[in-house]
Amino acid sequence: MIGGHVTHSLLLNLGRIGDRVNAWPSAITCQLSRQHIYLLVLCLTEFEFYVRMPSDPPLFPLCFDAQTKPLGMSSTNVSTEAAHHAIARLAEHLPDPQCELMFNSPFELLVATVLSAQCTDKRVNQVTPSLFKQFPTVRELAAAGTTEIESIIHSTGFYRAKARNIQACAMMVVEDHDGEMPRDLEQLCQLPGVGRKTANLVLGVAFRIATGVVVDTHAGRVSQRLGLTTQSKADKIECDLMALVPKEQWIDLGHRLVLHGRHTCTSKRPQCDTCAIRDACPQIGVS
Repeated sequence: MIGGHVTHSLLLNLGRIGDRVNAWPSAITCQLSRQHIYLLVLCLTEFEFYVRMPSDPPLFPLCFDAQTKPLGMSSTNVSTEAAHHAIARLAEHLPDPQCELMFNSPFELLVATVLSAQCTDKRVNQVTPSLFKQFPTVRELAAAGTTEIESIIHSTGFYRAKARNIQACAMMVVEDHDGEMPRDLEQLCQLPGVGRKTANLVLGVAFRIATGVVVDTHAGRVSQRLGLTTQSKADKIECDLMALVPKEQWIDLGHRLVLHGRHTCTSKRPQCDTCAIRDACPQIGVS
């Protein structure tokens, strides 16, 4: 069941989506009625995908809960004091957390983050030096041939879709932003292949602009095990984390959760015996 706030947003946007139907490829529209398309949008929404044209704003408010939920009102599995203690212990363990993707510019970070989907940072770091040596500027990448990009990023997986998105991102940055990376969450989310997590990461790491907490599979898993959230979806986990700490802590909290999940609190074999914050962890869901 989709939450009421999402349903309301969906209804507000169905008219706009319907107006776009005539612009969709005939191969799609000839097979689907408008009702079928609306149902498709509803199903995609349930699985947290956005259906929009490149020039449209996001269908739903980004992190809609966090804008109205005051600090300390998150849906935790532990007391607020215990949650704050766990976060403090994590900060002691990782006082200066850093993104593990290698980059030399905000756009390189964006590209590396897009490549990191369903791929390890280690593998991405092996690929990006060759990519940026071949195409050192955003304008050169925008003018590159897709097959050239594919051949370089092949080992990151889903390379065809990633190559299309990377080139489309470069073209949009050149055409709409004069080759400069936008420093706005909504503008970043309009770039092909860029969602809230990627936009949060780029803004936080490249510009130190706190727009949210980066929640990947590692951060989500650690948040659940520490009792910082009862949620399972990334956007809802993010809202809970944003409500737990002040805005100036959002960036580092996301990095700490990601790093701890990647190197210690792993999915199948968490290293609880040697974990530096074991005294603050209720080990929720750990068998």
